[in-house]
Amino acid sequence: FFLVSGLRSICEDIIYLSFGITLSPSERETLIKGLMLLELNDRLRQQDGFFHSFRILQPVLSGQINQDGIADAEKDVRKVWNSNGWPNLKTGICPSTRQIAERVSPEVLTIVYDYIFRLTSSMVHFSPHILMRSGWGKSKHSMTFSTNNMSPYFGGAARVYGAFLFCLYFELFSKFLRPGRKNLQLVRALRKELVTQTRWPEMVTFQEMNLEPPAVSPFEILGMTILEEQSRDGFIKSVKR
Repeated sequence: FFLVSGLRSICEDIIYLSFGITLSPSERETLIKGLMLLELNDRLRQQDGFFHSFRILQPVLSGQINQDGIADAEKDVRKVWNSNGWPNLKTGICPSTRQIAERVSPEVLTIVYDYIFRLTSSMVHFSPHILMRSGWGKSKHSMTFSTNNMSPYFGGAARVYGAFLFCLYFELFSKFLRPGRKNLQLVRALRKELVTQTRWPEMVTFQEMNLEPPAVSPFEILGMTILEEQSRDGFIKSVKR
């Protein structure tokens, strides 16, 4: 259950890094350093408030970063965004992650983000759907609520979509990772394993709706063969075809 939510941060890393490689080295340096400083400042402030309320005697790193430096960082960060697709960003320090995905690769990363975002949001936010489908029993009058009831599903989702995002890393950043022939062969084998699996865990399953999953048809087997060939060089190239 908790592993699935981690897919969200992996997906967002891919999107931000994909945008970062479109920038000039100086812009990339400015953006990363600025965001890091602003995040550090915010974390120090929040940390100070929490420990002051609940563990006042515990020494913690606190104090304010020079506010002129913070103001300059905000200005520099917004300047990078303004110059690279968001000229109207006047407040805040980032456009939405979906907007960044849409700017970089609307036909691939936006679709990936929308699906992973929705899949994981229900794990980290209040979700009646997730709460109710964790209740299982022999009748509607007697059931047990536990994430253990969906444990095989959560494990499968973490493995499949974690491996899928791992493959995307090598497709998008291969020239930086320099994986070599052996590792590329391993990634290709992993991609083949994913493509030829009978089912990927859906966001809404047949089982939770008390329905039997459909049997695998000859057309699906044929489709997997075609997908295997199309995705031989990557999921992204497969989609673009």
